[in-house]
Amino acid sequence: MPAPFDSYTLLGELVASVDDLEQVCRQLGGWHSRVVDGTHYAGEDSRGGGATGTVTAAAELERAAAALSAAAEALRAAHSANGVVRWFDAL
Repeated sequence: MPAPFDSYTLLGELVASVDDLEQVCRQLGGWHSRVVDGTHYAGEDSRGGGATGTVTAAAELERAAAALSAAAEALRAAHSANGVVRWFDAL
């Protein structure tokens, strides 16, 4: 890292990016949970394993959102901890 003090900004950007990904997963999962067979899609193909693909997708997207939420929490903690370090301007 050429400018160590930039690590604070980078961590803040990572938090924002992961928060955005979490929101997209929740929105996309919510959309999957509201679609209606015959209205929004025409059933499933032969690869379906007996579970409704939209329900499974919604559940997996919620699981991803929960994991991203945990990651964002850890990144926020790292960002906060990094904020007390008095970095040199360069290595």
